[in-house]
Amino acid sequence: MAVALNKKANSFANNPLFVGIGKIIGDVSKETSRIRKNVVDTTKKVINNVVQGTKKVATDVTKEAVKIAKNISKETSKIAGNIVNGTRKVANNLVQGTKKMATNVTKKAKKVMDNVTKSADNIKKEAEKVVKDAANGIKDTVNNVVKGVNNTLGYIKENIKRDYEMLKNEAKIEEVNKILDEQEKSQKNKSFSEGISGMELGEDTISNRVAMSDNSTGKSIYNNFNLGKDFKKGEIFFYGKEEFEILDIVKTKSGMNAVVLGNKNTKGVEIIYEGSTAPTEILKKGGQVLLDWSNNGGGNIRRSRLDLATSGLSELPKSPLVGAFKFAFRGMYESNENGTPLHYQEALELAKRVQNEYKDGKGGYNKGLTRVSGHSKGGGEAIYTASHLNIEAIATDPAPVNNPGKYLYNNKIIRVVPNNGSGLLNIKPSKAILELSTKVSPYSSKILSKDKISDEIDQITKNHKTYSVGALVGKQRMDNLPTLEVKAHKEDGLHHKTDYDSVLAKEKEVLNNLKNYKASQNRGR
Repeated sequence: MAVALNKKANSFANNPLFVGIGKIIGDVSKETSRIRKNVVDTTKKVINNVVQGTKKVATDVTKEAVKIAKNISKETSKIAGNIVNGTRKVANNLVQGTKKMATNVTKKAKKVMDNVTKSADNIKKEAEKVVKDAANGIKDTVNNVVKGVNNTLGYIKENIKRDYEMLKNEAKIEEVNKILDEQEKSQKNKSFSEGISGMELGEDTISNRVAMSDNSTGKSIYNNFNLGKDFKKGEIFFYGKEEFEILDIVKTKSGMNAVVLGNKNTKGVEIIYEGSTAPTEILKKGGQVLLDWSNNGGGNIRRSRLDLATSGLSELPKSPLVGAFKFAFRGMYESNENGTPLHYQEALELAKRVQNEYKDGKGGYNKGLTRVSGHSKGGGEAIYTASHLNIEAIATDPAPVNNPGKYLYNNKIIRVVPNNGSGLLNIKPSKAILELSTKVSPYSSKILSKDKISDEIDQITKNHKTYSVGALVGKQRMDNLPTLEVKAHKEDGLHHKTDYDSVLAKEKEVLNNLKNYKASQNRGR
């Protein structure tokens, strides 16, 4: 087998093709060896270069690394220094900030504590105040209740006391009425001149007093009450031909106002009483209007003895409404004289004081208190006062007087009524009015007795006599006084004020007739 193979191989070796191939393979082998050698040499060179480069790079890297390391070390040291410094600074700032914060916190805490303490104190004070106010409020409420009860009890007590005084004074009033009843017949028979014969009248005595009272000339005395700078105590002024000195200006809580005058001509002292504030002034002077007219209304109502004895409660069985009304409005009856307004009593008290003050001729007024005058309510006060003190009175359209004094018919009082004797408060009643009054009046009237009512109405309307409106609820003795009938002021639709020229003309007639009357009396002696 091996010999065969060797033969075969020698046949291939001697083949030219295979000889050529062998040559080529030989050449390739040689070239491969050369290339391998070049590659090895190149590789060695490259490796050597690489080694050398690597060494250099390593050296450079080492150097750079050392340099970098040094720089890093240096920067690290610097950074570490900065960090240390920064840390110290931060730590220092932190310490300082912490201290400042701690200080601020302490201050804030202290402030908060102070505020808390202060708030606590305020709360305590407020609490104490609330408790105190509550206690005071309860105390005030209790006191007010007690005060209210006491006031009510005092009010009832005063009313009962006043009613008791009224009841006692009824005897005095009856005694005076008996005296006046005896004088009344002769009074009715007196002429006008005889009825004023006890008066000392000058040329313009009547006209000046009327004008000063009812403002018919725009110069009313009491219209100046609010003009203190122009109208004051001690001032001297002229009214017509008369010279006056203002001795006093009086105002009471109830609303009674008056001026005390010294007459320089006669050396006498006089009082002018103010009339009621007109109801039309309710918006401007509401308080005074209510005072005046509650006084005028309730004060002028006379009450029965039974009513006085039971404080109005006697009306309850007959009329619960009337009884309750009378008891509730006891304040209307303010005076201690049944049917007399408190203003009237105060007017009389003032006159008594003035009379006593000037009885010895104080200030040269040696005649003392000689005369009182007034219009409306003031006229009623003048008649009431004069009739109790026996002095002169000139009353213009006067309000009713239920309880005049015993000197009513002493020839010293004159009534002046506008609208020719049919004014606002004093009228000449028609038959229709009189018939109506007998039906609506709750009181018996001696003027209009029920058994002869028709005859008396005819008689009253026939003689054209002037009657006080008070006659509608009771007898008015002033209706027997001399009455000067004059014209009403043209601008007064209520016929409550006089016409000044008409008063002057009538005054001259009155003075002339009085002069003749006195002359005839002297001849008769």
